[in-house]
Amino acid sequence: MKKFLIQLSLFLTIVIALNYIYIFYIDNLPQNAKSSKNAIFIWGDSQTCQGLNLKMMKELTGKYIYSSAKHGAGIYDFLVFADKVPENSTVLVAISKPVQLRKLNKDRNLSGTSLFSLIQLYENNYSSSDIYSIFQKNLIPINFYEVSTKLNPCKDSLNYKSQILIYKNIFSQIPYYLNDKQNLYLEGIKKLKNKKCKINFIEFPLHPMAIELLNNSEVRDATNQLNTKILALFNNSTLDTIPIDNSTNIMSDFSHLNKCGANQITRLLIAKLNNNLNTTLYVTKFDPK
Repeated sequence: MKKFLIQLSLFLTIVIALNYIYIFYIDNLPQNAKSSKNAIFIWGDSQTCQGLNLKMMKELTGKYIYSSAKHGAGIYDFLVFADKVPENSTVLVAISKPVQLRKLNKDRNLSGTSLFSLIQLYENNYSSSDIYSIFQKNLIPINFYEVSTKLNPCKDSLNYKSQILIYKNIFSQIPYYLNDKQNLYLEGIKKLKNKKCKINFIEFPLHPMAIELLNNSEVRDATNQLNTKILALFNNSTLDTIPIDNSTNIMSDFSHLNKCGANQITRLLIAKLNNNLNTTLYVTKFDPK
């Protein structure tokens, strides 16, 4: 019996050791080990996935484009991004209003294991069960970066009725966790700043009807305060507007661009970035003309 217990203990020790090796070494897959040289690293949620043409960005900048923007990406995913991005990188971050308001259990939380990220969640009022659930979910390594995404097709019209109901609900009230989420995004940005990354931000457009719903809610000021806090982290920062032409429909729904809109914003953004010296938050707005 004693021999069996010793063997079982040894077996469990080996399993645990291999598990940690798997998590902390194999999780850093070769395709996830990118150089900061001549590259742009991107983070965002589905707005970013559908809002930028990555191949066009590569052509216009002559740089490698590595995007970890994913549908449903949330705060844990951003913290992992900040942890994984190499030092001295050029970074583009999009923290949308919907991603700030999204329920905690609706975030993707699937970007690999990061001790830094888990600790940040613990220090910002995430429950032990939520943290453990995220940890378990990320035991299997993933391909962290994409170099191309499938954009939504251009279309002439939208289903307004269904979208109005969805966004009325999203903008109905300030969620209890909003302040914690915003603090965590700021911690991730500080991590990138400490890595001496060149950071810029972009806010993708909402459909005019969604903007009207937002402007008539208390959520607007609560989410806008994050932009103010972000810019305050940098000595030289600016807020800039990217006017976009919507004489033809550029939206796939109330918060996602179609391919026509993504191509337009990609061109306009790159023109801005090529002449940019300060840390800048680019806010895209429909041109009133």
